[in-house]
Amino acid sequence: NGTLNASAGATVNMAGASNYNWSGSYTGSGAGKVFLNSTVLTQTPSTTVNFSAGLFEWIGGAINAHPSRPFINLGSIALAGAATKQLYGPIQNSGTVILKDSGSFDLVGAPASLDILAGGLFDIQSDADTNFGDINNAGIQRKSDGSGETNRGAKVNNMGGTSELQRGTLVPGSVTAISAG
Repeated sequence: NGTLNASAGATVNMAGASNYNWSGSYTGSGAGKVFLNSTVLTQTPSTTVNFSAGLFEWIGGAINAHPSRPFINLGSIALAGAATKQLYGPIQNSGTVILKDSGSFDLVGAPASLDILAGGLFDIQSDADTNFGDINNAGIQRKSDGSGETNRGAKVNNMGGTSELQRGTLVPGSVTAISAG
């Protein structure tokens, strides 16, 4: 458990170590930044995060979530920068996950998934791709920016959620489990 606060101009940069182990609940606020950068964040046994908008940016490396205990987001996470972000295991999103800049979001191995729960938002604000794994949408999946193409190599399971295209082109991967919502 912990709180990560970063004042304007301050940065917490989780980089350089091969692995950070998180468990419990983490909150944070402030006008600064907390970066997950070129390392592996492993949850043991489970992790819930609730960061204010703009604070937590995943700019490289991986999140390793346990298959039966998902990484839970209640606040805001931005996937930013040019590096690939790799997810091993599930993330449950009741808050906001933003994919921006050029780095792809790769959901690697079974059961890698982004589970957009009711009330949750996955907002693609660039032309970055989503690859492999599953996106299970019971909330809102949106492409709001990027004038080019975003390729969805990830399988999208519509669980009564909404998909919105506001700008650019969304090239679908496979879509399964469509239900009336």
